[in-house]
Amino acid sequence: MADCAGIPAIVYMFHQINQHYADVAEALTTKGLVEDDLVEIANVAVVPIADIHRGTLRALKYAKRIATDVRAVAISTNPTMRQRIEERWANFPLVTQGIKLVVIDYDFRDILTPLVDYIEDVHQREFPNELMTVVIPEFIAEEALARLLHNQTANMLQNSLMSQEGIVIIDVPYHIHHD
Repeated sequence: MADCAGIPAIVYMFHQINQHYADVAEALTTKGLVEDDLVEIANVAVVPIADIHRGTLRALKYAKRIATDVRAVAISTNPTMRQRIEERWANFPLVTQGIKLVVIDYDFRDILTPLVDYIEDVHQREFPNELMTVVIPEFIAEEALARLLHNQTANMLQNSLMSQEGIVIIDVPYHIHHD
């Protein structure tokens, strides 16, 4: 008889799963939808950058293809870092031309907070009720262990932004090969 004690819990779990699928189907239905109800797409792409390198340049070129208002956002924790970013930015005028470089001075090493704050502010203030795109440069190492060492900030940024309604996240990978 003790074996049967778990059956109500299993039945309840299956009922909850079924309810979940019914809720998802209701949220996704196109019944009664008119095209005017669809959200507009903002003509902006924000590209968070830590530095100017092959991966960020690729992401910037990609962003220029999908939006005319492209903003590269860097967080600077000291004047030397700001100067380095601005100098490297100037080295690639064909790629950076027409892109607004936003360097946010921040006194702490936590670069995620001012980055998320900037993206949320742009979305809420300039493009409310529109889909806004964030293009994240990401470099991919060949070895699995090396992949664990890199892109953690990109992963944390994605996790922070995924809960934000109206923000689309696009990864632009740059594969690193060892010859």
